[in-house]
Amino acid sequence: MRRHRWSTVTSWWSPWRAALLALLLMFGLASLLAPNAEASGSSLAPEDGALLGMWAKPKDGDWTKAGVQRRFNKLESLAGRTFDIGHYYYQFGATFPSWRESWHRDNGRVGYISWDAKPSGQINNGQHDATIRAAADRVKAFGDPLLIRYAWEMAEGANHADAGTPAAFKAAWRRIVTTFRDRGTANAEFVWCPTAWAFHTGAAQQYYPGDDYVDWICADGYNWAPGKSGTPWREFGEVFDAFYAWASPHNKPLMIGEFGVQEGTPGRKANWFRNIPSTLQNEYPDIKAIVYFDSDKPYPWWLDTTASSVAGFKDMANSPYMNVGPGGGSPPPPPTTTTAPPGPTTTTPPPTPPPPLPPGTDGIKWRGQNSTYANVPTHSVKIPSWFKPGDVMLMMLSMNDNDVAIKHPAGWKTIGTRSDESMKTRAWYRVVRSGDPGSTVKITLGTRRKATLTVAAYSGVDTADPLVAYKAKAEDKVRARHMTAALATGVDGAWAVSYFTDKTSGTTNWRKPANQRVRVKTIGSGGGRITSMLTDSNGPLSRRDPAGKVAAVANTANSKATMWTFVLRPAR
Repeated sequence: MRRHRWSTVTSWWSPWRAALLALLLMFGLASLLAPNAEASGSSLAPEDGALLGMWAKPKDGDWTKAGVQRRFNKLESLAGRTFDIGHYYYQFGATFPSWRESWHRDNGRVGYISWDAKPSGQINNGQHDATIRAAADRVKAFGDPLLIRYAWEMAEGANHADAGTPAAFKAAWRRIVTTFRDRGTANAEFVWCPTAWAFHTGAAQQYYPGDDYVDWICADGYNWAPGKSGTPWREFGEVFDAFYAWASPHNKPLMIGEFGVQEGTPGRKANWFRNIPSTLQNEYPDIKAIVYFDSDKPYPWWLDTTASSVAGFKDMANSPYMNVGPGGGSPPPPPTTTTAPPGPTTTTPPPTPPPPLPPGTDGIKWRGQNSTYANVPTHSVKIPSWFKPGDVMLMMLSMNDNDVAIKHPAGWKTIGTRSDESMKTRAWYRVVRSGDPGSTVKITLGTRRKATLTVAAYSGVDTADPLVAYKAKAEDKVRARHMTAALATGVDGAWAVSYFTDKTSGTTNWRKPANQRVRVKTIGSGGGRITSMLTDSNGPLSRRDPAGKVAAVANTANSKATMWTFVLRPAR
């Protein structure tokens, strides 16, 4: 769809790394360079459920900062929750990130940037290298993850003319992505996004630059009826069926970059919204994010066309499947601009608010993780560049031996150690200092052993006394269901973090505990491999809530396993 030209962990591959990988494969060390988050390589994609985002056009035509925020705040109020993603369009030479992405970040959302195209030939001959480098440096300085959708709808529509031939476009895309990576912009996640219809015609597929250069595979799609003459009414799944069939085998998180629906017969738009969560869960589970296009161009896609439509959208937005991201389950924050007049009322109750937090704290929030697996005498993991001073890191090493000594890493405080038959897990914590982001932690064993090494960070944790409590246990019988020990939370606003690991050649996957959010899953290789999974409560707990006694299920039964619970204390 053509747009107005409005104003102003990523994938890790590069050619030299390809050569390095070939060498590492000879020694079984390829997993040292594995992406951070499961198979996707994205730090944002949830394992279960989907993120919900919004682009909001001011109905009153007020494109000032106050006007943009006012419309966005109103839509969150109507939805009864904070959105996970905030979307905006930028011209190629515009300065981004801007106040918009900072505002979204400050209100618990991820910034999503649609970056307008320049002719691919100009990109490929280096004409715009300075602009690309400057954009990469600004994104890197921003620090937090950003979704970047360059030249959306390149196979047809808005950016078709500038895209050029498929070969020229693919070369331009790779040049941009490579520039970002070469400048260390690890927080940029690149979204490749044709229209859904272009997958039906076969045009989209020709423009794909390759898995090594794409973090999210995306499509834009709309229900064009009844506004567009001769167009049948199409449900959400029908719009994206061809896209999903092609994209899903690529083992990437999938996104709906724009979607919209018009009013049909009374109640039809509301039901269209309500059916989305079950459609995603049952038919399109690899779609991990959907972003609504709230506008009147070229047809009235407005979310709030009727009270019935608002109620349907609210039901969709507050379904359990759509409440897995940073905004899900959270009431919208107080508006930062003048409050808009109230919208249509609905009968859907608002989500239950979280327990009260200690005075003077914004609460604990997930920051990110990195994890490696290798069979080496010295294991290492890089601290992500977006970790911030004052964050609290947890680090866990799990190895396939319970007798090998572990050399203590300097600057880390030991939490505890737990052994089970022929494996051992040790946990540490550390408060992030200014020189930590981007550095590498090394743990020496002195002899070659298979091990996973995971580092995870949370903000809003008490830096003087991060842990309310922890408890570790070892498995006592052969079984696939491994449960953490019972543990009391003890304080309001704490988060419970669970860590599971086992040693067996049979385990290739874990099923998460109920009501927990998966943060990282690391699957080893070969005989006696180590597998691990880190989950958390994804929100604050009451002091009366239990923090332990949650179970993860491996796909094979095994008696060699350790299970941990950490209770993080909120900042005071």
